[in-house]
Amino acid sequence: MPLMPMDPKRRAHLDRATARAMEVIRPGDRISATFDAGVKKTFVFSHWEHGHWLCGRTWRVSDCHAFHIFRVNGQPVSFRDPVQ
Repeated sequence: MPLMPMDPKRRAHLDRATARAMEVIRPGDRISATFDAGVKKTFVFSHWEHGHWLCGRTWRVSDCHAFHIFRVNGQPVSFRDPVQ
């Protein structure tokens, strides 16, 4: 079954979150994020894959997006658009 196209407003929000994260996150940073089914994981960031997926130092974190990050190096953070 083909994937449903993403709403353009949501895609733009995700792109803005990625741009904000790329300005802050550096290799070696400890990232905490929410994954599928609400599972929270912490990993050491290595690099970006395909422009928006985060990868860990010891394993590929192909399902982690900047939108779901809630801590960087132990400090609370959000890369989402501010609530208005």
